[in-house]
Amino acid sequence: MSLCGYQAANRLFPMEILRGESQKNSRTPENPLHTYEPATVASFRTWRDSQDYVARDRCPTPSILSKVATEARGHGLTNAVCGEKLKLSPSIFAFDTMLQLLRILALLILCTPALAQECLTSSSMISAAKITKGIPGLPEVKDWSAAHPVRFCHDWQGQNPDPLRETEVRMLWSPEMLYIRFHARYRSLYTYPNRDQRQPELWERDVAEVFLQPPELTGRNYTELEISPNGDWLDLTIAEHETLDMNCTMQSRVVVDEKQKTWTAQMAIPMQCMTKHFDPAKPWRLNLFRIEGAEPERFYSSWQPTHTDKPNFHVPQVFATLTFEQ
Repeated sequence: MSLCGYQAANRLFPMEILRGESQKNSRTPENPLHTYEPATVASFRTWRDSQDYVARDRCPTPSILSKVATEARGHGLTNAVCGEKLKLSPSIFAFDTMLQLLRILALLILCTPALAQECLTSSSMISAAKITKGIPGLPEVKDWSAAHPVRFCHDWQGQNPDPLRETEVRMLWSPEMLYIRFHARYRSLYTYPNRDQRQPELWERDVAEVFLQPPELTGRNYTELEISPNGDWLDLTIAEHETLDMNCTMQSRVVVDEKQKTWTAQMAIPMQCMTKHFDPAKPWRLNLFRIEGAEPERFYSSWQPTHTDKPNFHVPQVFATLTFEQ
């Protein structure tokens, strides 16, 4: 079970029940375990020992939901429409253990579209759309619609998905420039106090990153580009066992929407900073990353999981493919 799924279950029910130990409960007017009120997806309440529990967890694990769906079919609940009141008969509530009630609660959670969202692009390839005419500066919003996005929200090991930290990436290209757009949902922001400047060790704060490897490079040789919600940026050349400043004339822009809790960054990188001879017929290799928050709650996210024991993005063996649409 994921950490968030464990926390959700533990908030609702004692651990001995989650371990499958049956527990008999008296159902008296002073200690009711059920209500005959219709239950909605937004709020399903039970009263026990004068406490009010509300099922609002946003991250049930796939294994829990699969088991819940199986159990729900036995109670004829699979045709319930999300958002409508579920007219449950008193017999359904007459369970002997709170574990059975957990199954109904998880089914209600399953109905919420945001909870079922996996925010993951399973493909191991991203395509950059071609810009037919030169763009002075950065692309406009309408230009990005031509690019197919990839999305990810799990950690660097491919586990613990967090839809509230989803990252969407789109890419465009021209013979002279490569354009990258990060659209990131966030829980909180953790940045340096300065703004809009080249910032060494930018990875110590919130950041979106891309590692790019043109076809003439192999192994641990690639470009590392980073950008932060406050507009700070960093460009590096990774060369085997050393890291060098690239100092490329890169353009960037960042917009933060505090109401929607998103930040959007655009980057324009000259092709000559990354490759001497750009050929759009030849694919590149790359990976995409996000880091958010301060320790110990820091979240390390990777599009292609690196599967290392500790957070480590420098694993070129797992790089995906970047193609350039003609």
